[in-house]
Amino acid sequence: MAVRAADAPVRSRRQVRWRFTAEQYVALYATGVLPSDQNTELIEGEIYVVPPPGPLHASSKTFLFHQFVLHLGDRGVVWVEDAVRLGDDSIVQPDVAILRPGLRQYRRRVPDAADVFLAVEVASTSLANDRRR
Repeated sequence: MAVRAADAPVRSRRQVRWRFTAEQYVALYATGVLPSDQNTELIEGEIYVVPPPGPLHASSKTFLFHQFVLHLGDRGVVWVEDAVRLGDDSIVQPDVAILRPGLRQYRRRVPDAADVFLAVEVASTSLANDRRR
């Protein structure tokens, strides 16, 4: 039989959440706590698992990538499903983003919001959820 202290607060599982900074989130991947094959995003300190794309999502993303590469040239970097830092507690992976020119600058750092000209999230079944977050 379990015994609980009388003055301990009773909390539901939904009330207790772990919050992470962007640095902690990156460290979770670097140390292998989060497996590299698990697609996640950090949004306002919370880690969300991102489901794999279906065929319509994948083909739409590929179409956008192709169009952006054809028309942008050296005026921007087309960034596909890779991390963008949106502050101290959010790192997301937009489906396609157009970043400031200069691909080499992103070798040693994750692009941040100031680097993003355009971010596109392809959504069909996840639209309502994406708009809330």
